[in-house]
Amino acid sequence: MSQSYEQITLLDCNHKFSSEFEQGNTNDTSSNYTNKLGSGVHVEAGDQVSIHNSFISDVGATSDSIEFTNKRIETLSMTKTVMEKLIYINASNDKPLGYERVSASNIPSSVEVRGNTAKLLINYYKTSNGENCFGLPRRFLVKDKTDPAATWVATDTVANGFCYRDGVLVSDKYPEYNNASTLQFFVCSDDKYYYVNPAGSPDPSTSTNWFKVQNDNSRYKIFVAKETRYGQQTNNDLLSQLLHYNKQTPADYEYYEYIEEIDININTGFNSPSAIAETITDKMRRSQSPQQNYYHDTADIAPLTYPAYKGDIPLSLELNSNTYKTFWASGIRLSNETIYDAWSLAVDNNSEGFEYVEDTNHATGNANVTVITNLSEDFFQNGILGSGNTPPVPDQIFGGCYFAESGTGLGSTGGFDSSLSPAPSNRYMKYSGNNARIWRTKNIRDILKFPGKLSLYYIQGNSINGGENADNAEDLVLRIRAEDLTVYATHIISYGADSYTALGFTLYEYTLTTLEAMNGFYLEFAQTTSSGGTFDNYGIKYFKYESIGDPGDTKESNDYLSQYQYIGVKRPDLFIANRKFSKYAGFPNSVHITQGYFTIPTTIGGSEYALYKENFYSNKEVGDLNASGQPYHTIVFDLIWNDTLEYQDILKEIFDAEGNYPELFRNEFNQMGSGDQPRTTVDNSRFIHMNIKTIKDRETYIDFNSLGWDYMTNKSGHLTVGATADLQTVPIFFDFQPEYKDNAGGGESWELGYKYGVFKKFNINGIAYVSVTTGMMYKSFSYIEHPPGYYLQTSIPNVYFDLNNASTGKIDNGTYFGADVHFNAYGNNIIGLTDGYLQDSFNASTFYEVNPLFDNPTGTQIRVCDYVNKIYLGADEPLLEYNNISGRFQISQLHTAERVQNRYNADETASKGVLVKDFDTAGDKVYKINKRLYNNNFTPMIMPYTLNEFNIAIPETSSADYNIFNLNPNFKAWTIFDQLTGIIIKDFGVSETNWGEGIWGILGFSYNQFNSPTTTVNNINKRVGNINKSNMNGAFTNAVVSSPQMLDLPTNAFGSNSYTLQLPVAQLFNSTYPLSAYWIWPSQKINSYPAITESAVSVILSAPNLPRKVRNGYFCIRSNIIDNWNYLGGQDSGEAYPILQVLPKINQTDDFFSGGESSISYTFTQPKNITEITTQICNPDQTLATLDNSSSVIYKITRFIPQNFNIVEQIMNEGKPKI
Repeated sequence: MSQSYEQITLLDCNHKFSSEFEQGNTNDTSSNYTNKLGSGVHVEAGDQVSIHNSFISDVGATSDSIEFTNKRIETLSMTKTVMEKLIYINASNDKPLGYERVSASNIPSSVEVRGNTAKLLINYYKTSNGENCFGLPRRFLVKDKTDPAATWVATDTVANGFCYRDGVLVSDKYPEYNNASTLQFFVCSDDKYYYVNPAGSPDPSTSTNWFKVQNDNSRYKIFVAKETRYGQQTNNDLLSQLLHYNKQTPADYEYYEYIEEIDININTGFNSPSAIAETITDKMRRSQSPQQNYYHDTADIAPLTYPAYKGDIPLSLELNSNTYKTFWASGIRLSNETIYDAWSLAVDNNSEGFEYVEDTNHATGNANVTVITNLSEDFFQNGILGSGNTPPVPDQIFGGCYFAESGTGLGSTGGFDSSLSPAPSNRYMKYSGNNARIWRTKNIRDILKFPGKLSLYYIQGNSINGGENADNAEDLVLRIRAEDLTVYATHIISYGADSYTALGFTLYEYTLTTLEAMNGFYLEFAQTTSSGGTFDNYGIKYFKYESIGDPGDTKESNDYLSQYQYIGVKRPDLFIANRKFSKYAGFPNSVHITQGYFTIPTTIGGSEYALYKENFYSNKEVGDLNASGQPYHTIVFDLIWNDTLEYQDILKEIFDAEGNYPELFRNEFNQMGSGDQPRTTVDNSRFIHMNIKTIKDRETYIDFNSLGWDYMTNKSGHLTVGATADLQTVPIFFDFQPEYKDNAGGGESWELGYKYGVFKKFNINGIAYVSVTTGMMYKSFSYIEHPPGYYLQTSIPNVYFDLNNASTGKIDNGTYFGADVHFNAYGNNIIGLTDGYLQDSFNASTFYEVNPLFDNPTGTQIRVCDYVNKIYLGADEPLLEYNNISGRFQISQLHTAERVQNRYNADETASKGVLVKDFDTAGDKVYKINKRLYNNNFTPMIMPYTLNEFNIAIPETSSADYNIFNLNPNFKAWTIFDQLTGIIIKDFGVSETNWGEGIWGILGFSYNQFNSPTTTVNNINKRVGNINKSNMNGAFTNAVVSSPQMLDLPTNAFGSNSYTLQLPVAQLFNSTYPLSAYWIWPSQKINSYPAITESAVSVILSAPNLPRKVRNGYFCIRSNIIDNWNYLGGQDSGEAYPILQVLPKINQTDDFFSGGESSISYTFTQPKNITEITTQICNPDQTLATLDNSSSVIYKITRFIPQNFNIVEQIMNEGKPKI
């Protein structure tokens, strides 16, 4: 019986002795390397190879470390805001940023996501906390920037910058439908509060009182204007005009959601939880170098005595980080009455032109021509018949003058010959017939404000172009008509008696004089007479009017508009949807973004169609028809169903966004929602905007058409009667079925479901139109329980009918509906940013000035506060940390907390030598209830500042006073103020499909935690807490307000805590407000709302899952030492080398995983000499593992040698000859 013994050879293949390492290539070869074996190792057939042991170097691979690889996961399209800064300058003067203008755009790009990388997309927001912001719309911040003393004590009035009206409909009509309340307010009380002007009458019905944007700590997401220009532009003549007649207000400009990106990159391999947290936190907080801001004098103003000197005046220092940085803001230089007047005058004097080109919207007519039936409706009346110079009836249609397509050149029946070269035109305006033909524009007074050049191409018939020759006195003329249609001026374009020899068209140009432009309302092209029976005398194919009286952009207008570069938006999804519809539905080639509107048809069933009040009484059944075939409780829009499918889709986006804000449907101060049975709720209704007035009525006040108005200007007839104009829109609510909100079909009936829960088909002459109903929300409201006559309440507010057409009680078909994007429109709550500086501090001392005045060499005086124009936005201390107790990662401090602020004159020695001390807790992070202001920061949202602190007499003594720090009445009482600004992590940079493979999934965060749909409980103005922090749309934070702190809230009138179980309440000082024009309600006793300040910590967004520490459970060690293999696996089972060991990641010693002896062995089938060994250490998917450079694999080669105990036989066999 023979036996054998093993001859074992161990080959140590250490990466540090590999060819790659010795050549200095250590970065990419730690898991794929080759070791040389000198003269080699010889193996015979039957020898076996296996791994004796392996030591895989993975630095940091301790029991609590987390592994990251750089494996590519996916490619995403991500959008960020790109700010292109243009025309850099050395001397900044009135351009403190160092460049003249900036262009913003949101640009998508492809982003490669790996296992250790991601891009965060973040938004910024500003809170409405009574500091560094102001409600929009607003004309200017301060009346006179040189009079800060008057500004600090002034009240908020039109004279001090408020708009000419607030845009809220207030009515004293129909109190019986509003719980007998004297007034109805069509306003969302979460957005605006009623400001009773201290300088006016406390009677709430007077025009001196306003609705203003709430100071309630709401978050306003930052949007950026498409283009901003700072001061005068060096190449102004080459730029497209920023001012435009169709941009009457800052709301008319285009805005983008402001989005920045932050690159997150974690080292591959194993990282400790604390190192990961520190890396991500550091990336969010990473700061740029400190930036010193200066005012630089320009060279051309340096006096001769200092020819080489340009003064640098130090302004400020700023330090920007990835999440906390400065944004351009308004200030007293950019927003005072003088600069507003300059902008307003430029806007008012701005005139637009128009250009007519061929239109393709035509229908077939007779006489071998194509008649255009719906062309240029904005500017031109239909063909009208006249006789000589006699004005025809306005808008009378005869059809003798029409747009026509050229025909075959057969004289009186065929039109001009289109086959000729150059061809006359595809389409043009044709004059023909027995009488004089006139083609007149509609009233274009808004265009004819300044002299302008009229250009047109005309053709006159002759024997070679297919048209009829014009006879004597058959002239083609241009007439300029006044408002009453009398002819102001006439100009001959072509004489009929002249011979016309051209084949095609001829250019005609004429520049209107100033007087012609001032008196012109209509332009008219006319054939003066006709000899009868002739056709095709003239044609016009193109015309253009270019205003030349436009003053253009100015330094002042650019500066004024720059203050609106960044705005804060309370409901960003609704803001975006409204503007998307307005832009889509606007007139072709229009730059007026507010023109996205539609109307109702002029007739239904052969009768005039309007919204008659009696068709909306509460006792009518929805959808039933009246005697004229018009439906009850139904608004039919002039939108053909099949032609407006995209309209409907975009409107659905508006309705979806509205559903996130139930406060928009409360209507607690008007007939739509007052009482114990509200008609409108977020579950039964949606709304669009409606002009209160018809087109014709609005023309009395403003000389252009738009949906809504924000009362920013009041010049040249824009707003001649500010108190009664009602040029704003109002919300008009209609029925909504939430169960059908995503139903793209339907629309046949309520029972079968409205399309998107809103739209119902209404057929007119066999054509389906888009309609909405307004009466189903009344089904739960029983008018039987109310007094007789209550059925006269309408499902559209009664007052709407009266204001639109009081004489007939209807809403006329000249009324616009749609999405109003003006800043004062219902649901559009907007704020601007301001640096908060005036030239002097509140109650300024003669000892110092808060904003110093510098004299430069030219004698020009420079105020520092004029050129700061920046504020910080974002999160100053964002934090990602690892909680060692829970074992989870958590995000916090995505906001900048409120601090305890000092008084404006802290550390000053005040009157009688009394030192104004700092607060002991100054700088502490807190949240405040009934927030007090210490006059450090000016905004018109808080005017007058004298209400923040004053003295009252103590009744027991005639001489003593008691100093009160008062709750400014512009603040919303009992509201939590816990943050100044913050960021929203909009996108974590990994898709839902691959979330688990990305950074955030590895750290234990879930996808739905930050990517849930926006709802009523998680929109950006909901406090983050237990109810919503696991299902947010983006990540944002606020302070924790907890139950144990409630015991701290009850206080006495002097602010001392009582620590009881009572609710905190306002108290009353038995004294009145001082009698002064600047004090509110001088005869009223003073309410004392306790000033509550509590220490604050951030809410924590904790990962719901424990981090996944090891990305893969094992390594695969492959080698070229063997020629065949049995292991299949990974993404590609055809890898070059076989696997000799599967190494579980369980035997861990410090920075090494050790594999021990492998159970896998291979047998050589033929002899060979091994001179080198290549080792690959792979992940389970057979990609190379990311390792340190100290790994080692020890191979074992085993040769089995027979062991023979019959020595004699062995000797004899050795002596036999070998064959």
